[in-house]
Amino acid sequence: MQAISLLSTLLQLLFLLSLCYRTLIESEESGTFDFIYVDGDKLNANVIYELSLKLLRTNGIIAFDNVSSH
Repeated sequence: MQAISLLSTLLQLLFLLSLCYRTLIESEESGTFDFIYVDGDKLNANVIYELSLKLLRTNGIIAFDNVSSH
């Protein structure tokens, strides 16, 4: 039961993260970030990378922490 609760919380957090990225992109924040730091979500690193590209200025930097650890 505890695992189901944890999974539910994780899914809610991922949904909120997605909403945050989309809100930034849709509110004309696209291309306004020089640096984006991503920590934690290894499973969705590809999605976060693609969304981050929309927010990043030309020659900006995206830094991922612990994406290859297991």
